Amino acid sequence: MFDENTQPELPKVRRSAESLDAARASANADGVGTTALYNVASKARLAEVLTPRELEIYEQADVATLIRLHDEIDAAVAAAYGWPWPMTDSEILERVVALNAERVAEEAAGKIRWLRPDYQIPLHAYRASKTAKVAKPACARVVTLAGKPAWPSTMTGRISAIRTVLRNASAGLSLDEIARSIAHAPKAAVAEILGVMVALSDAARTDDGMFYST
Repeated sequence: MFDENTQPELPKVRRSAESLDAARASANADGVGTTALYNVASKARLAEVLTPRELEIYEQADVATLIRLHDEIDAAVAAAYGWPWPMTDSEILERVVALNAERVAEEAAGKIRWLRPDYQIPLHAYRASKTAKVAKPACARVVTLAGKPAWPSTMTGRISAIRTVLRNASAGLSLDEIARSIAHAPKAAVAEILGVMVALSDAARTDDGMFYST
């Protein structure tokens, strides 16, 4: 959620996002699927050689405009948060985790930045009442790892440690399992970082609460 003093940036985000949505819809209407569209955009960003079919998609779907609109949105969102741009993926993740911690502290103090208050406030109350009635079973699985890594002192190190645990796992891991895989890792901090990683597609979470590397 943006701060009050960054509201002037929001129209830029909205305009670019609407243009992006229209560009994707146009490409889809011309028979170019979203996956194919972004595969070509990814190769174009890396200056990789396109196949004849990919070059056809690049020109037909105006992938150059798609890339430009994404760049505009990235820069506008960064400006709305008061962040420098460009940043690496790790820098973005570190800032988002830190911002999430600020929002958690605000909500604990009673301040919630609703995007759609008329809809979200009643929904929040309903979910809270349902959660209170459902007892969650304890996790029965146990992770036993020799030579656990220590919980890093920096946010970047913590993110990297969690990534390593997920990538080395042969199956999905629960929050408890991930926290126990890193020596002295606070469960609440691990949960916070995992939430942001999932939001940024840096990790995946299934409906039964298991986390996977992406």
